[in-house]
Amino acid sequence: MVTMILVLELPALAVWVRLLWVGIRHLLTQRGALLNAATAPATAESAVLPMVSILVPARNEERSLRECLSSLLALDYPRYEVIFVNDHSADRTGEIARDLGSGRRLRYMDAPELPAGWAGKNWALHNAALVAKGDLLLMTDADICHHPLSLRRAVEALQARRVDIVSLLPQVICRSFWERVMMPIFGMLVTTRAPIYASNDPSRSTVIVAGGFILIRRDVYEAVGGHEAIRGEIVEDLSLGALVKSRGYRLWTTGTEDLIWTRMYYGLSGVWSGLSKNFYAHFQYSPARVAAALALLTAVGLVPPASLASFLTPASGGPARTIAVVLVLMMYAGAVGTTRKMHIPLYASVAFPAGCLLYMLIGLNSFRHAYTGGPAWKGRRYGTIGPRSRAACPER
Repeated sequence: MVTMILVLELPALAVWVRLLWVGIRHLLTQRGALLNAATAPATAESAVLPMVSILVPARNEERSLRECLSSLLALDYPRYEVIFVNDHSADRTGEIARDLGSGRRLRYMDAPELPAGWAGKNWALHNAALVAKGDLLLMTDADICHHPLSLRRAVEALQARRVDIVSLLPQVICRSFWERVMMPIFGMLVTTRAPIYASNDPSRSTVIVAGGFILIRRDVYEAVGGHEAIRGEIVEDLSLGALVKSRGYRLWTTGTEDLIWTRMYYGLSGVWSGLSKNFYAHFQYSPARVAAALALLTAVGLVPPASLASFLTPASGGPARTIAVVLVLMMYAGAVGTTRKMHIPLYASVAFPAGCLLYMLIGLNSFRHAYTGGPAWKGRRYGTIGPRSRAACPER
């Protein structure tokens, strides 16, 4: 019995040691590197700020679009334009954008018919880039809200650090119970798989960028082939970042506490649909990597509470009992730390094991969808997604 428990506990212990080490290193490297409204300007006030084209694709975003576009039109930046692309929305998205588009900064356009082989967001961004006038392109989502200084601070950082992409990780707003349980686990998985400090290291292939805010030099975007080069990718932000970095260009990703924020998903159904769409793609359509992710979730979320059974079994004392205590303490240290960092009420961390189990079900659902017609998102179904077939197929 003791041997069986140790077989489960020791790998879980190793995983948690690794997770906590990555988390601590992440906190240390991000200390002082966060980009916030109060961050001192990284360039001299006399520095010339280049023209920026802000590209905003949107599909069925009536819930958040008005706040997003209003915040973009209120940016404290001298020269910029906002190009809004309505990606065949079936709600009031287009109407809201047209209502706000009377000013000179906002340009409205409808996305052309989606060609075979293209994901809808990639097609919308591709068409927006074709008419953009800026030396820099900012790709942002229609559910992202911006502080007036967000663009200025990002451009200053790009110039001062002499990089080709600046990406900001938004502050994620969570309102419902399951959002508060699941989003910290999502953040933990992303940070573990692709730590920011590794992504910002030019000598490493690791990449983490957030599609909600990608500021890129236009000449670099065109040199790598733009969104046409990644036309069928569902997780287009990571695909673009990986493409840019593989060509020798430099990325700089950082977090922010107040420059941009978003509510990614609404309630359990939104979490289920959104994470199911991206899970398999995040792991590069690899069954082996999905299996590894499921094993990781088992180790971090299920083994620690299960190991508490050692307290109830007289034969399982000694090392197994000690490791069980350490595992549970490490699990809740990681859960509480991530929850606090995201400004989520601490009660959500109590449900960390349940969240890991739900995330495993989401992963299995994503894998199932990939080979049975593809995931559906906002009224559009994507074709079967496998190592050799990633093209998006429209269904309206």
